[in-house]
Amino acid sequence: MKRLYLLRHAKSSWDNPELKDFDRPLNKRGYKEAKEMAEYIKEKDYYPDVILCSTARRTRGTLEPILLALNYDKDPVFLDSIYESSWLRLKEEVEKRDEESVMLIGHCPGIELYLSALLREYKSMKTSHLAVVDMEQVKLIDFIRPKEFSDRVE
Repeated sequence: MKRLYLLRHAKSSWDNPELKDFDRPLNKRGYKEAKEMAEYIKEKDYYPDVILCSTARRTRGTLEPILLALNYDKDPVFLDSIYESSWLRLKEEVEKRDEESVMLIGHCPGIELYLSALLREYKSMKTSHLAVVDMEQVKLIDFIRPKEFSDRVE
């Protein structure tokens, strides 16, 4: 694999305390940031060969605008194993793939710990945070979230 995209799900809603964690949807800010991230991914031409996505509702909600923005013509792979998994489990799922580029949409702490283990330094991943890793050099080539779009320099 040459490129790995790690994306933490967008901000989820805590409005309904009766919902299981797995079933929590995105909140208003989450929907907005998911759309902004989708546009950023399109702008940067980050088109993964395969998308691995947790089956949780909030990760699916994060994925939806990405599929639309990219006119993604492949079927995402939804994996129960990504939800509440360790970073080692995430690593195993990614390493099973033989595509050139993989996007994984998941949760903390697993996704954050996976990125930190790859880079051998701690990286905090907030909601809607995207990390793009050159896997040949094991080097971070992009690390951004929608909140930072207005701060970036082209």
